Amino acid sequence: MLKVFSRYVPIRSLFFLGSETCVIVFVVWAALAWLWPIHDGMSDDWSGRVFLNAVWVVPLCQLSLYYHDLYLGSRSTPTWRSFVKILQSIGLAALVVLGHCMLFPESRLGYGMILALAILPFTLIGWRAAYAKLIASQAFDQRMLLVGTGRLAEDVVTALNADPNLGHTIAARLPEFPNAGPRTANLGDRRAEPASLIEFIRQYRIARVVVAVEDRRGKFPIDELLRCKFSGVKIDDGPSFYERMTGKVHVDALKPSWLIFSEGFRRHRFTAVMKRGLDVGSALIGLLVIAPLIPLIAAAIKWDSPGPVLYRQERVGAGEKRFVLIKFRSMRANAEKTTGPVWAQNGDERVTRVGAWLRTFRLDEVPQLVNVLRGEMSIVGPRPERPCFVETLQAQIPYYGLRHTVKPGLTGWAQVRYQYGASVQDTIEKLQYDLYYIKNMSLLLDATILIETVKIILLRRGAR
Repeated sequence: MLKVFSRYVPIRSLFFLGSETCVIVFVVWAALAWLWPIHDGMSDDWSGRVFLNAVWVVPLCQLSLYYHDLYLGSRSTPTWRSFVKILQSIGLAALVVLGHCMLFPESRLGYGMILALAILPFTLIGWRAAYAKLIASQAFDQRMLLVGTGRLAEDVVTALNADPNLGHTIAARLPEFPNAGPRTANLGDRRAEPASLIEFIRQYRIARVVVAVEDRRGKFPIDELLRCKFSGVKIDDGPSFYERMTGKVHVDALKPSWLIFSEGFRRHRFTAVMKRGLDVGSALIGLLVIAPLIPLIAAAIKWDSPGPVLYRQERVGAGEKRFVLIKFRSMRANAEKTTGPVWAQNGDERVTRVGAWLRTFRLDEVPQLVNVLRGEMSIVGPRPERPCFVETLQAQIPYYGLRHTVKPGLTGWAQVRYQYGASVQDTIEKLQYDLYYIKNMSLLLDATILIETVKIILLRRGAR
């Protein structure tokens, strides 16, 4: 895997993206090159104009595919649903191209672009079918030995099975080093013949060993692993491997030593200054853009239900300092008078009609830009939680307090990677993403999160 924008991306995902780019470029260029001289007349610069138009349309098509979730690893396999989504994506791109042609008729995209966009969905589904068949063959998968039988090991197996683009096949599993010999997944309970780990690895052509043993005391064969390492076999620590595969930190397997010695968790002053500058600039721009809508939103809230327009609630911020978070009110007044503090649920009856609409488009969060200007929040970071919940969660979840080592944010890695949290288990999952963000925090990762946030808002996901 390669680290791109402070996140790990499978090499075959980059190959898939690059290959599909080439497919789209070829189809668009070929259609334009074929029909341009016929439709527009032969000219000396026609090939250059074809290329420029192809360069413009290709990113448009891929952006549309991205916003239809067609670049998720689990969605690369062609299905009828994915074909419909491809038709929708290219159709949306075609509307943009049509609008461009009407506004700029001198571009002369014409019949060639119509032909290209008509052929493209069928070309893409054919390409994706060929790619899926290639991936299913496991011809290019890296064969892996997984050591361990605990929660971390099982979660590694689940992660690898969920996304074939990760490119790893578990060729064998070993319960633990000293008490059980190597055992392949296909050999049942029969013991393997090789007496040493290196012989077993050579016999089954294993290229990587992932050590996910929960208790290593007195059970770690240093000499054997060193022989494997110097023989060209990659050795991975279970928590680090899981982090790269999933984009989150495994809390159950986390040990203080890993937090101390692993790469990341650094705070560069330059990054902090730039992040603060971008927060202030983004908040000011956001408030200026949304300013014309604020009176309309306020009037709609007052018309829909009695109570104040703004809702103020105490939250826990960086350094566990408390601050007052500001939102547009989306629930009826005194919604928790009888129930006390509770998490929002799907179809929550406390949410008003206008409030549901505000939550769908995240407009209820707009006043938090004031919290950003005050320095209480950042644009990107872990979402701030209420003090009553924090006390309970810190008692139940290890390392939960690490969320408060950075400023909370309007959006975050957990928000774009996981559903809305409404239970302790959901909070544990979101904590794992939050710890990944804190460990790998950078301006480029923030930019990635903002792009994902725009997609979530446009697709109206996750609101409750």
